[in-house]
Amino acid sequence: NAGSNIHISDSFGVYSRNIYLEGEAFFDVKHNKSLPFIVHTPAMDVEALGTAFNVKAYPGEKTEALLVRGKIEVTLKEELNRKVVLHPNQKVQWELPYIEPEKNIDSTEQSVNDYAVQNITKTDGGDIKETAWKENKLIFEDESFSTIAILLERWYGVKIEFEEDAIRQYRFTGTFEKEEISTVLSLLKES
Repeated sequence: NAGSNIHISDSFGVYSRNIYLEGEAFFDVKHNKSLPFIVHTPAMDVEALGTAFNVKAYPGEKTEALLVRGKIEVTLKEELNRKVVLHPNQKVQWELPYIEPEKNIDSTEQSVNDYAVQNITKTDGGDIKETAWKENKLIFEDESFSTIAILLERWYGVKIEFEEDAIRQYRFTGTFEKEEISTVLSLLKES
């Protein structure tokens, strides 16, 4: 997806199938027991077990793994490497804890962040909101304008500034497919 980077080593497919992701990507992977396919992000590692899945790991946002088909195992790095197995139409979100630079943390102290396996819901049109970007669709449901602005900035490569803080809290639901940014903003303004 927009604003994403993937790094792979020269030994990919020979000694390992490790991918390092910053941003969002969709993977459709054939299982290979001797060479597991693993997507590494700062918050979690996602191992494919013959599957189609989406991983979203933009800096400063919750990291998310969503399973469309097959099975994946998610390792939550800051949760003592707790493993979560996802089945089709499930997702898990995880956010790295913020640690103040001066604060010393006991290494035995567990993170207070929670994760939850959630079921994926489809829109009335049958789209999965989280993977609609693959079909050039931008979908949001009852989301604040400040959240939508992040999506629009990434999607269109623009910077959105709010002149009034109250506007940030306005909530919108919408689906846009291959629309110009001016059209999207105009429609949001009219509603």
